[in-house]
Amino acid sequence: MLARRFRFLDMLDSQQTVRIFISSPGDVAEEREGARRVVEGLRHVYPGAQLQTLLWEELALPATASFQETIDILLDQEPIDIAVFILWSRLGSPLGAAVTKADGTPYRSGTEREFDLMLTAFEQSGQKRPVILAYVRQDNAGLLERFNEANTSQWEELIEQRKLAESFVVEHFHDAEGRNLRAYQTYQEPIGFIQRLRVHLRRSLDDLLQVESAATWEGEPYRGLQTFDIEHAPIFHGRDEETCDLLQRLRDQEQSGCAFVVIVAASGSGKSSLARAGVAANLVQSAGVDEDVRWHVASFIPTLAERGLFDALVGSLCEALPDLADSAESRQEIAEGLQENASLAVKLSIVPRFKAADKPIRLLLILDQMEELWTDRNTTEDARESFLNAIKALAESGHVTVLATMRSDFYHHAQTSPTFLRLKGKLGQFDLTPPDTASIQRLITEPARLAGVGFERNEKTAKSLDQVIWDDASTDTDALPLLEYTLAELYQQRDEQRGVMMFASYVELGGVEGAIGKRADETFGSLPADAQAALDEILPLLVSVDTAGEQSGVRRRATVADLTSTPAQKTLMETLIAERFLTTDREGETPVASLAHEALLRSWKRIVSWINTNRENLRLRARVEQQQQRWEQQDRDESLLLAEGLPLDEGRQLRDEASYLLSDSTIDYIQASISQHEKQTR
Repeated sequence: MLARRFRFLDMLDSQQTVRIFISSPGDVAEEREGARRVVEGLRHVYPGAQLQTLLWEELALPATASFQETIDILLDQEPIDIAVFILWSRLGSPLGAAVTKADGTPYRSGTEREFDLMLTAFEQSGQKRPVILAYVRQDNAGLLERFNEANTSQWEELIEQRKLAESFVVEHFHDAEGRNLRAYQTYQEPIGFIQRLRVHLRRSLDDLLQVESAATWEGEPYRGLQTFDIEHAPIFHGRDEETCDLLQRLRDQEQSGCAFVVIVAASGSGKSSLARAGVAANLVQSAGVDEDVRWHVASFIPTLAERGLFDALVGSLCEALPDLADSAESRQEIAEGLQENASLAVKLSIVPRFKAADKPIRLLLILDQMEELWTDRNTTEDARESFLNAIKALAESGHVTVLATMRSDFYHHAQTSPTFLRLKGKLGQFDLTPPDTASIQRLITEPARLAGVGFERNEKTAKSLDQVIWDDASTDTDALPLLEYTLAELYQQRDEQRGVMMFASYVELGGVEGAIGKRADETFGSLPADAQAALDEILPLLVSVDTAGEQSGVRRRATVADLTSTPAQKTLMETLIAERFLTTDREGETPVASLAHEALLRSWKRIVSWINTNRENLRLRARVEQQQQRWEQQDRDESLLLAEGLPLDEGRQLRDEASYLLSDSTIDYIQASISQHEKQTR
């Protein structure tokens, strides 16, 4: 019987049935129903597979055997591919002496028995299946409500069941020191579980069905340097947990009375793609599955507001909800109302439109590139504060959820706005960190699989191209746009007859680094002459050399103000940032920028040539700057000025031959050293 129960199918056919077993006590009935609806909603995503949900309430249970014995028999008939366990306040009832563990002790409940069966199946299949997903609800308010609804005679049982559930989690997911042995997810409410389950099931199904699966994505599977939007959700990978966390954060903010969250991260980190292809797509796809609400999405970028912030905002809202205004005059009235008295305008002109809808609807407003409210010269402080008041009124309406994105180097500007601080509150900021290496792997492989394209394998090394790209990319998780560009280029140059991306193309591109150089040359060539000439002016601020070893070029940060001191420099900087060759951040309260990837120092021929021409002076500058830093840290101690001999001679050489490489403070340091030497000589 065990051999039949745990047999593992190594080969998948195009019509494979994937069996998803849902195990849980009776206190999470809403989650069980939600899980069933999630599986139903995923069936159209995997047309080559039959997704079958196994829930005990839907099984044909004969009266000739006990409840648990019948479930064992049914599980014995076919192997389980995915097992989902849900726990909250109950573990379930004991099974009695008829069903015991291998050591003869009784099971505390059917849930514990089923978990044991799935672990055994997992080991006997070579740790391949079932995929075990565990979820634990952390909802003290809901637990208190259960106590309030129960009779006092039931309290003892409720407390005992809660203890059993907690002890089960401790025993099966933690070791004696409290370290995690197995992973499990936590959630606060049924909708949080359902949204996480959808994301995790998709990831599990992608892995299970990758041996044989028909292409389901038509068109290019990689976006290059472009943003992923809602329609690109199937090929958007690597941000699963961030999507779930953001959905939960938005719900928390809604419950607090202001449904607003801003994603804060460096340029090029994928903020916009996460907001659109992650969060927005998840909400749109959840219609009829997570809840009965139908979601609409509006997007708004401040600098694209040619008609003014308020007119453009209302235009975006009406594009997502055409019934919001029936004429240009009506739109104008709403815009003027938002500007004059936002709360009243939302209450009188916007909220009634939601209440009049046939079915419950909500709106997700994506306020993309929010930093432009501070960088756009056409936006005055009064206009910005008034606009933020309108956003706050929308987020407090109970019908609109606002998800904003902001570059971290401009966040300190936003902190000066009282309205912004009230808008985000304590939990309205979401700091986005780089993806881990496992997420990078999914970003590389999953879009190709969905497009029916593979990666060429090197017969000598037995390594496939995706493994090589992963090795190259996982050392620098900050260069997501550059990796996407490389993958897009490989797809364009694929062998269509064999349906694979090739090593030869990757070598020709020069790997991720080579692709960067090629794209950089194309971008640079499109600039006007004065902006091209400005490259030599900003490179001294962005490039240094390693004073040890081979003295290779390295990136350095510079303030944005220093990099944009002329109109030509500003044009060049804006282009390089827009094309993701420069990333921006902040040091304390100061906006800074740096080259997105050190590969530019090796693969962009213009920079390579500039470094070779200036390498010796760059080396001297690095040494002088090290001394200068010590001098400044020690309150300009005269003993730390450049000493007579080679150090002072190098300083003079820099001042006379390469002053264009030096900052004013470095020139002052060299001059102070020369003056000190002349004073001593006299």
